[in-house]
Amino acid sequence: MNNGMPTGVKGNGHPILPHRDADPIMRLRSHYFDPADFMFERFQKLDKRAKSTTGLNRSPIFERRYSMTYWLSGLYVTIEGMENLPLLDELARRPSDIPELIPYCLEILADVDDHRDSLRLLRNASFHFQRTPEKYIQFFEDGFRLHWAAHIHKGIGRIFSEYRLKCAIICALSDRTDEIDIMGKSALRFRNMSYFNP
Repeated sequence: MNNGMPTGVKGNGHPILPHRDADPIMRLRSHYFDPADFMFERFQKLDKRAKSTTGLNRSPIFERRYSMTYWLSGLYVTIEGMENLPLLDELARRPSDIPELIPYCLEILADVDDHRDSLRLLRNASFHFQRTPEKYIQFFEDGFRLHWAAHIHKGIGRIFSEYRLKCAIICALSDRTDEIDIMGKSALRFRNMSYFNP
């Protein structure tokens, strides 16, 4: 209960940690980054397999391309969410040592600028019908962009991972253990919903 105070601020003006279910940073992670991360891991497995053998047959080649496209598109939406929150302001309003993530976050966001627009065009080409493939192809014309995207993805993953751990520590020390999700309780909650279990 926040007694009418904005989420994340105590009555005395000191920062508090919002409840996990009301935390926009946790929502950004679970709704946008986690699906992108799933596709990134899938892409990496297929890419590694393609490089270690004589190649992939037709079906895994398409699966590799689809997972790459959905990963990159999800990565762009995650970046967009970080900018729209804005993530830096949200981190600054958190208690304890959470604001210590800001310098690393600034570093990653600065690196995003290198190819942000190209990633945006790819995302648009992936989810909006295009009469020609130029918006899709342009991302891959620079052979470094895929490495750049992996670097950005891993950096954002580190931010979310450290944020989640710091939140868990604060919750444990504040007797808010029902909010600790170290073992993936939220994933179990979704799996047990009736529409996932016919």
